[in-house]
Amino acid sequence: MSYSTNAIVYTNEKSLPRINIPHIKSVKNKWTNDDVIEFYEKIPIDVLRNWAIEGGFEEGCDIDLAYPYIADTRSLIDLGGGYGRVTNRLITNGYQGKIYIVERSQGFYEHLIKNFSQRANITQQDIQRFSPVQKVEAILWMWSGIGDFSKEEQLPILKQICTWLKPGGTLVLETILHTCVPNNATVNDGRSFVISTKYGTFYGYKASSEEIQEYGEQLGFKYIKHINYLTPLGRPRVVHILSNTVI
Repeated sequence: MSYSTNAIVYTNEKSLPRINIPHIKSVKNKWTNDDVIEFYEKIPIDVLRNWAIEGGFEEGCDIDLAYPYIADTRSLIDLGGGYGRVTNRLITNGYQGKIYIVERSQGFYEHLIKNFSQRANITQQDIQRFSPVQKVEAILWMWSGIGDFSKEEQLPILKQICTWLKPGGTLVLETILHTCVPNNATVNDGRSFVISTKYGTFYGYKASSEEIQEYGEQLGFKYIKHINYLTPLGRPRVVHILSNTVI
């Protein structure tokens, strides 16, 4: 199956235009993933989709970059399925393996059931409490899903997620470039940021490629690759491939 991506891959962060990061107030000292539950329960599907469009993600450029590393797997988990952006792109790209989606939000879960139940096995569950019936060959956690967890939570949740992988499995993470400010951020305090909306408050942490590298090494992955890219609308992002199979 042939596919293409409209993402722009670059090899050196220094080649990017210099990005000034405003220091706006400060993020509260202690926040956890539980603090973003209300946000995801209340934000309308169309609003989140519009954010994806505004960031250049809607057409799946990030999934296309990751696809060569998971195309031949026989099963995968789409973590934080949202409105189905990742799964939809996998289907478009001709993915033939089993797809399992994990989504916590009631509204997004119902949307996924309505639109993807013929192709995917969909579970409504917090990933902190999720346990798959069987292990899979790949896990995709895209659109800064790991950033929904504080720095202190990131390695522990990754350790849990990695227990869902079969031997030789591949974990794909996607993050914002840690020197950037998210489009909708109302507070930016170094690596942490806040998006305040009428639907609730979102807290996030921007892990660097160096941190992801350290996580991968501590988790025992043999092969780790970081793909720096720009979305079609020019947002600097990174796809991280962590695998026990040669990549």
